[in-house]
Amino acid sequence: STRNARGDEKGSMSDNNSTATLHCEGDGKGHMHMDMDEEFYNLTMLLLFLLATWVVGKAAMWVKVPSLLGELVVGMVLGPELLDVVPFPMALTLVGEVGLLL
Repeated sequence: STRNARGDEKGSMSDNNSTATLHCEGDGKGHMHMDMDEEFYNLTMLLLFLLATWVVGKAAMWVKVPSLLGELVVGMVLGPELLDVVPFPMALTLVGEVGLLL
């Protein structure tokens, strides 16, 4: 085996594994950090969506309107129809359909 400029051995088994790991984690330019930021953003948007749904549902009940109507309004406003801030809309649709079956 040979050594590169950093003194690492080329061609060894550990070098092959570390290269694969480095490739999976990103190329050192912050790609993994961007993925974590995107996941945090999606999780935050999901929690805000669920919180808004709950709050507007309670507010609708306070106004003597069925809470489902308020929840539907939040879904239409924040969902893909208007603002499109809800991450994974297909997954949430699936969860909603399973909830209807139960």
